[in-house]
Amino acid sequence: MNAGNERAEQRKHRRFEVSTGSLVSFGVHSAVLGKITDMGVGGLAFRYIGEAHPRGSFLDISLTEHNFYLISVRFKTVADFAIDDEVLHTVANGNLLHGRTLRRSSVQFQKLTRHQKAEIERFIQNHTIGEA
Repeated sequence: MNAGNERAEQRKHRRFEVSTGSLVSFGVHSAVLGKITDMGVGGLAFRYIGEAHPRGSFLDISLTEHNFYLISVRFKTVADFAIDDEVLHTVANGNLLHGRTLRRSSVQFQKLTRHQKAEIERFIQNHTIGEA
């Protein structure tokens, strides 16, 4: 059994692949911005460029194309690792990004309010493209 299947079996909730443009951030003062890869009512996973995301306790979820914003969602980090030591060779604004690592992080939502849970369920219903 591979590690991905073991992680999936440990989850209490199903995860769904999200549509493009879904982002996670760690507040207005954070330089870390990640692309959400999958989400469920219990948590989400995202990819980002960097060494490690801030170990704060709140994150923001956005899908600007559809005016979806959910701020100050309490979380705990379950996993954070480099993806096969993959190094980006991407041109961004004319600058080559050398030595930047692509990482994947999985977080578990904590102490959601009724409003936050309802918004996450609405997000899953309207902005996912199938089970992950």
